[in-house]
Amino acid sequence: MSTDERILREKLFVEISLKRQQLIETANLKGYTSQETIQISQELDKLINKYQKLTFYQNPFKRWLKMLSINKIFDHSLKKQNSI
Repeated sequence: MSTDERILREKLFVEISLKRQQLIETANLKGYTSQETIQISQELDKLINKYQKLTFYQNPFKRWLKMLSINKIFDHSLKKQNSI
């Protein structure tokens, strides 16, 4: 892992922690279903997704598994189309 990738991971981790705290505070103040709470929750989801993608693609075995699962889905959809 390069230094830039490590810095990005650390930065994302800090952003996730801060956003999570913001979510908890907003939910406690304004309620779990308030528009602001939902917006912050969606922002947190995006940060977590970025972090997971970054960490997922660093492991060659996981990349291989991902490719394998995509191929299975593609093969399944092709078989389905051919049977129609």
